[in-house]
Amino acid sequence: MLIEPISKEYNAKFLTGTGLDNRLFSTTDVVQYYQIANYEGVSDKILLDTISKFVNRHYPVIKTDSSKRITIFFYRKRFFVDYSDHLYESARDNENRTLEGYADDLIARVHCKKYDPNKGHILRTKSISLTR
Repeated sequence: MLIEPISKEYNAKFLTGTGLDNRLFSTTDVVQYYQIANYEGVSDKILLDTISKFVNRHYPVIKTDSSKRITIFFYRKRFFVDYSDHLYESARDNENRTLEGYADDLIARVHCKKYDPNKGHILRTKSISLTR
């Protein structure tokens, strides 16, 4: 199984806010887009575990300290489909920020929320939903 960013450039911009219009993009409600290849025949449990470990490794609490919420989408990697053409508009215009026209390719969505109810205690919740 291979998980890779649809666009490293856009994921970096969405995560940091660098180069984005803050009136159109939130810096506290971040979106990230990935694609997964070679997952066919993998059980849902293994797929969930793999995605969970990926998120924990790439989006630890320390790294995402400035973000209050991160939504990470995982799409099926397909030949001859370039999702990157749709990332900017989807992140900006779609209410749920999924890629327009590619609902059937969405494998999973991960929501991570972080809040500090007691100033200094960070609690992070994560929910993963498979859509395949």
